[in-house]
Amino acid sequence: MDAPRPQRRRTRSAARELGADPSKIRNWHAMAAGAAMAVVAAGIGGALALYFVLHSNQLGTFDAAFDSECRQSIRLIDVAFNRRIAGTLQRVGAFLYAVPSINQDLLDQFCRASSFDTSIVYAVSVTPVLGLNQVAQYPRTLTPVIRGFDQLSEPVRRSTLRPLLESATRNMAISNPIWLLYNASGFVAWTKAPNRTETTDDTPFVQWIGGITLFTADLLNTTLGMDQRHKGVHMTIFHASGERLYSTLTPANEKRIMTTLDYQFAVFDQQWRATCLATRSYRRGFLSSAPIVIAVITVIMGLAAAELTRRIMFKKWVAKYVDERLRSQVRLLHSLASSAKAVVDSMPDGLMVVNAHGRILALNDAALTMTGYSVAELERIPVTVIVAPTPATESETDTESTSHESAVPAETTRPQTDVEPLISLPPPPPPTTATPNSYSRPPPPPNPRPFPMGEFDGTVLRRDHTTVAVKVFVHAATDDPHMTLDARALFPNGENAGFSLLPNVSQRDAITQIILLHVISDEEVQTRAAVAKAQRDKQRAHASKLSLLQILTSSLFPRVMTILRTLGWLQRRTEVTEQAAASSRVVAPPARTRVGTAYAHPVPQSRGLMGPTLHSVPHPALPSTAPAVAHMVEFMEDLALYVGSPLPAEYAVGAGTVSVQRILRDQLDRVAPVTAAKRLRVLATVDPPDLVLRGDSAVLRLIIAKIVALGSRIARRGATWTIRHALISAGTDAPPDIAAAPPHGRARSVDSPAPAAPRPAADAFPSGRMPSSTTRVSTNGARQRRSRRATALSAPLEDPLAATAHAAAEPMLEFTHSLTAVDQWLDLHDLEQVLTQQARHDDVCTAGLTYLGIEQLVDRLGGTFRRGVDSATGVQYLSLRIAVAALGFEVVRRDEDGEEERPGLAHGA
Repeated sequence: MDAPRPQRRRTRSAARELGADPSKIRNWHAMAAGAAMAVVAAGIGGALALYFVLHSNQLGTFDAAFDSECRQSIRLIDVAFNRRIAGTLQRVGAFLYAVPSINQDLLDQFCRASSFDTSIVYAVSVTPVLGLNQVAQYPRTLTPVIRGFDQLSEPVRRSTLRPLLESATRNMAISNPIWLLYNASGFVAWTKAPNRTETTDDTPFVQWIGGITLFTADLLNTTLGMDQRHKGVHMTIFHASGERLYSTLTPANEKRIMTTLDYQFAVFDQQWRATCLATRSYRRGFLSSAPIVIAVITVIMGLAAAELTRRIMFKKWVAKYVDERLRSQVRLLHSLASSAKAVVDSMPDGLMVVNAHGRILALNDAALTMTGYSVAELERIPVTVIVAPTPATESETDTESTSHESAVPAETTRPQTDVEPLISLPPPPPPTTATPNSYSRPPPPPNPRPFPMGEFDGTVLRRDHTTVAVKVFVHAATDDPHMTLDARALFPNGENAGFSLLPNVSQRDAITQIILLHVISDEEVQTRAAVAKAQRDKQRAHASKLSLLQILTSSLFPRVMTILRTLGWLQRRTEVTEQAAASSRVVAPPARTRVGTAYAHPVPQSRGLMGPTLHSVPHPALPSTAPAVAHMVEFMEDLALYVGSPLPAEYAVGAGTVSVQRILRDQLDRVAPVTAAKRLRVLATVDPPDLVLRGDSAVLRLIIAKIVALGSRIARRGATWTIRHALISAGTDAPPDIAAAPPHGRARSVDSPAPAAPRPAADAFPSGRMPSSTTRVSTNGARQRRSRRATALSAPLEDPLAATAHAAAEPMLEFTHSLTAVDQWLDLHDLEQVLTQQARHDDVCTAGLTYLGIEQLVDRLGGTFRRGVDSATGVQYLSLRIAVAALGFEVVRRDEDGEEERPGLAHGA
């Protein structure tokens, strides 16, 4: 029997952890299973033996009781026929011999006076016996006196009476079964009376026979009774001729017969047969379920014993293997200790073993020489007094800045918890000291170890109060940094390996860390200083490059927007001129054609869209520089988002209620020419469909516009583009298959799209409220450079449970874009490569800078922006998550004017 699955797994895993060969483990299991099968076979054999012994005992009791019941019934039949009937016949014979005369009156008187059993005797008759030659001697007048009949006239009676009359010794006989009445059979029994000594005129006959008539049913019913029948024992009586005379068995009980016994018994001069039958209920009274219950219990105990045997045998083999392995390991440890002693004694670096409180447990001779202390003195000095990290300056603690963090100088850092609209105008806001992403952050847990794991520069305080510069390497005592090692590991082989154990080290101490001290030479100090200087130079060069990009963005972006406004003014003037000329010629005006820039003046008047329309067709009368200007505007937008430079006032929207669904629909209309040219199938959903936010929508509009533009550029022709914007909780996991998520709104297929009709500007602003030109926000989110120790000391202490509950309840916006096929999957780890390819006007490379801009903006706002590929379907997706509070929004379902937003995206095919 196999072990339970958890125990079996623990046993096998323990054997594997010990390094046992899998073939040995299989052999151990096979031998243990063989022993268990032997125990199971013994248990099953014992159970069967017990069952058969107990069952045979019960069967013997049943057979004895059944035989006793049957024999009792046979004795009753024997008494009824051979005693009661014989006694009745003897009394009739005595009557015929003793009375002076035989007549009907005396016979009636005799029957009344005698104690005949009327339940079995039906009639009594007397008949004279005379030969044929004697009939003429007697007058007929005597015949009415004897009310008898000719007993020999019937063949059945004659076959019985003739042997009786002719025999000199027999004096009683019984006939075969005869029909006495309709549907009633019986017997006639005769007795031969002694010859009379005297005769009279009334009784002239010397030889007489007396007879009694018996009904079979009455006789046997009275004899057998109903006791056996109620118990479940039935009798069937057969005549000597084989004829069935009587049976207590009913047709309903014939199917319940379980056991049958046959008996032979004598009735006068005949041999009758009786069949005794036992029903199932009678047999069940002697056969209980105790044998099978005992057998089942024995089998269960055998199985349990087999399982116990299997485990004991397997553990026996494992224990034997472990014992052999431990013996070999002890021998190996002794040899390793001898080898380690030479290594530890010869190594120039100091080695210390400490516990969680910094108490030194053991150290080598190099550490004693390095510190100058004795073993007894180190007993009272913690390791944190002897070894201390080198104080790091602010320039030394700065790490190499990347394109994701060092976007702008530190003095422009904005607090994460107070995000204003993205639009700003000079002068810049005053610097603040708030740390981004610091809200809802639980305090760090206390460090239970003397030093952090890893390596760092430090100093060793010697006994003469001088210091030595060292490189400190801190290692955990075990592979798991949260576990400790029992100090008993030092005692068997610690001294043999060259360690000096401190006098008061007890086996209750726990080894937490192993510290290696490497003395830094002057050459190493100079090399490290050169490396640090090169790293700082690289950081300064990178910061200078980013500062230059920020200066270029701040100076060029407004001028590009001025050119854009000029082109918009030219477009409107051209359209007005054409309409006036057409009116003067009384000709129907041509269809209005929009220029490639949708925002010619600071406040958008059509739809409240952010930035220019990148893929519109310019007016024929305008110069061909409009697409180039639109491209430059987009480039400056991406660069401003990346370096954190403020955007011009043309992007201001103002506070109010905004529908996420409407913003997404507007941005899809902007990229409709691209989706139509690539024949993309767009499936856009908003969950919930009536999601409405209250606040300044500039940042939200810019994020949605950029991620939609990014998806339209990298999508391959004929691909399926699935967009899902949803409101989720902070603790919600991302769906595993984003492309398979069912849309909650109407799907839009843009195989042959047409841009939607312009929407009035009131859709983007609440009534009576216009965007303010003085509204200013900075996307500048570079982290302030502070030392690690100062940052750790200034971190606010909060309740971890309260912070976790607040973070879990915070609503977040999730933007998921999945594409079944893309033209080029972006590699955006190198800013220089992206800018180099951007100069070639490659559309996909333009998407690279857009991706970096979105990533930096989301990072400054405390969100996450990631990309990936579904390994099952091959769908590539972009996923963005950002807190609603970080955008300065609160969630509402309707706008402030009470207008209910329509669910779904109203994009036709």
